[in-house]
Amino acid sequence: MENKFSMLVEGVLAGTASVGLADASVRYYRSCCHTVVGFCDGRGIDQLTEQAVEEFRAAMDERAHRGEIGPTMRSTLEKT
Repeated sequence: MENKFSMLVEGVLAGTASVGLADASVRYYRSCCHTVVGFCDGRGIDQLTEQAVEEFRAAMDERAHRGEIGPTMRSTLEKT
């Protein structure tokens, strides 16, 4: 069974596709959303709290520091 974050992501992405967002944009946002969902799944996070968001930001900062993601992707992931 999908977790509630995955269901939320799929619902939002289905909505963005239905309003005419380009397929490439939907794929980009899907990738970003799945990064967030994967992070939460990997840490057993089932509720977005301030602490969970701070953990995610710190993890994305570390990925950016290691050169795994660039500053634009880092910013986009934080907004996601």
